[in-house]
Amino acid sequence: MLCPVLVYALVAGTWVILADWILARIAGSTFHFTAQDLSEDLLFVGVTTALLYVILTRRAQAQAVHDQTFRIISEQAKDGVVLCDQALRIIYANPAAQKISGYRAEELVGHPIADILSERYAALLGAHVAALERRPLIRQDWDIRHKDGWRVHVEVTTQRLPDGSYLAIGSDLTETRRAQKSADMERQRLQALIRSIPDPVWMKDTTGSYIACNPAFEKLFKLPAEQILNRTDKDIRPTADTGAFVESGLKAGATAALVTNQSYRDPDGKLSHFEITKSPVFDIHDELIGVVGIARDISAQQLSEEALQASLEFNCAVLDASATQMAVVDKSGMIVSVNNAWTRCVCNNACVQADYEKAGVGSNFFSGCRHREGSDPAQAKAALAGVQAVLDGKTARFSMESACVTPGQELWFMMNVTPLKVGSGGAVITYVDITSVKDAQKLQAQYTRQLQALARMHQDIQERERHHLSMELHDQIGQSLAALKISLAGAKLHVGDALATSAVLDTAQEIVEGIAQTTGDIARRLRPPLLDELGIGSALAWHIRNLSLPPGVEVRFAQDIDALRFSEAVELAGFRIVQEAITNALRHAEASGIIVQITCMPDQICLSVADDGKGFDIDSPLDKDNERISLGLIGIRERVTSLGGKFEIDSQPNTGTRVAACLPRIART
Repeated sequence: MLCPVLVYALVAGTWVILADWILARIAGSTFHFTAQDLSEDLLFVGVTTALLYVILTRRAQAQAVHDQTFRIISEQAKDGVVLCDQALRIIYANPAAQKISGYRAEELVGHPIADILSERYAALLGAHVAALERRPLIRQDWDIRHKDGWRVHVEVTTQRLPDGSYLAIGSDLTETRRAQKSADMERQRLQALIRSIPDPVWMKDTTGSYIACNPAFEKLFKLPAEQILNRTDKDIRPTADTGAFVESGLKAGATAALVTNQSYRDPDGKLSHFEITKSPVFDIHDELIGVVGIARDISAQQLSEEALQASLEFNCAVLDASATQMAVVDKSGMIVSVNNAWTRCVCNNACVQADYEKAGVGSNFFSGCRHREGSDPAQAKAALAGVQAVLDGKTARFSMESACVTPGQELWFMMNVTPLKVGSGGAVITYVDITSVKDAQKLQAQYTRQLQALARMHQDIQERERHHLSMELHDQIGQSLAALKISLAGAKLHVGDALATSAVLDTAQEIVEGIAQTTGDIARRLRPPLLDELGIGSALAWHIRNLSLPPGVEVRFAQDIDALRFSEAVELAGFRIVQEAITNALRHAEASGIIVQITCMPDQICLSVADDGKGFDIDSPLDKDNERISLGLIGIRERVTSLGGKFEIDSQPNTGTRVAACLPRIART
């Protein structure tokens, strides 16, 4: 840079002196050169030289910055950058260009660019340069000869610079073309795969037009691909069901994927059901370019599922209609299914909320059985062992009776466990409520004991009555007959004495009257004649009047039947019922008041005996104190039942007792 400035100073100084001489010659004066003139000229030359130096320095700095920027950009560029002079010799090649060609910078600089081009493109280089005279830039593909001998495909953009040099920027297309080739192969394989898929497969663009489909899809629409591609569903089949395809396709574009079940009726009218999966397709910029779909024919599957669902619903309805409690457990004892009877029983009889939670679906049968409130440990252990034996295959079936103590009562169940031989195995556990059977067995045992006691009591009463009757016959009628015999014998001895005979006969007459009276009393106690003559109302009134009552005890009698008569069996049963109830009250109740009532209904007669005595617990077991009462009541109940009537007893300790019976007016035969 300093050399041009010095040259300018020398030329400028010489020119100033020469200019003064020329001007002096033109003016015709004598040329003379003074110190002042020299200083002015040198000052002018110095100032202009300094200005020239500043201008050139700034331009050099700017060019250096520009060159440095160009070099930095070129060095970092991924594309190859080559700068050639007017003779097409390489004056610069960046690292990317060196990598593309395989040559180092010193191997490229100074050599013609034609040396690294293929023969074909080297021959076209002259025409290319000529074209740059007319066009600002040209973009085309070149083949570069790599140092190692292979060809490199490059997309090159060339332009001629103002100074006459040439700039070439090239992108290596080798990987791109290799990727394109690989993509083409993948596309071919994908097309082959799609064509081999038995399910209909298609692809739509964002407008809903088909851009690809396989033979299965052509078969579904019964159209060749030429009549499907670049057309929408409405173009192919303008029906209502095709609208669902378009709509679902747009939805698939807005989401990751969409799975729907749709029905489709083909041109022949056949209705088929499909599970359609549609997924969006994006380009490398994540822009939606289409939707791909695949339709799987699920017609047979849907029919099978519907049949299976119907079968399940039928089985569930049958199981839920059963009163037997059923639960299915897996191999580990987890409850996987229960019927309504199981759920109802758990809800109605759970002692605490925890019991309910331990017996529902998802709970463990073993855990719930071990920790259930009120369960018998020994019974629970036996049940668990039986269930485990069935689950382990050690026994084909397990059954046992088990008691369940609930807040309201004690329930009994027959537990049955059978193996489940389908799927992953398990067992079916059923509970049949046998509480009524157990209650009936208990009641039967109680009735058996009562009937046995009643039979013994009946025999005892019969023997006592016989003994009492025998004693009365012996003590009263026997003695009277003996006295009568003696009187008659005395009368025989005094046949001739009229007065003595008359006295003896009077005594005999009194004895006979006493025998008749005693016989009548015995007969009335065995069966009051008033019952047959006047009916139950008069008979009971007579019976109550002739009772031997303890001091302070009062018996009141109320009736509205007056002289009404009923069948003989009904009147006799009613009389004995009241007689037995009064006897029990007098002997055991320690009552101070007894009320006897008879009420007549249109079709029945109702009797009741109520006392204010000490009462008793009718549900307590029999003991020596109330056995007599219970047996008497059993006798009353049996009389009522045999006639088709209704019997009722109400008693609690210290609240008195009320015995009531309703008999049909006409006895059942």
